[in-house]
Amino acid sequence: MVPQFLWTAPLTLRTRLAVLVTLVIALLCLMPGDEVPKVNLPFLDKGVHLAMFLGFGLMWRWRFIHGSKIAGGIILAGLVYSVVLELLQSHVASARSFELADIFANLIGTGAGIGICQAVMSKAAAAKAKASERV
Repeated sequence: MVPQFLWTAPLTLRTRLAVLVTLVIALLCLMPGDEVPKVNLPFLDKGVHLAMFLGFGLMWRWRFIHGSKIAGGIILAGLVYSVVLELLQSHVASARSFELADIFANLIGTGAGIGICQAVMSKAAAAKAKASERV
């Protein structure tokens, strides 16, 4: 059963941005491999995956800004999304293949994005609390 907050949430700017980031990741991951520029830097591909999924984790954590226990669900969603994209790459996108290392990079990026968002939210909450003490 899908949690109620997932299908009753209004389409806020946060929701739209999170969905947009998710769709852009799919478009980039499913591009034919021969259309991806070839750059000879070690681990650049993994860095790109980490950066894309950092955005995924950050935007989805920001989307559910009031959910205190949502991080695990976002990581699980990132894992499932990563596996689905890798499977699609190996079956649908030409000159692309399934790579377990991409999934690990995606998970690290998702966790980092969540962590960054939570750190910023904590800092903002502390600043707001400090400002309200002065009033």
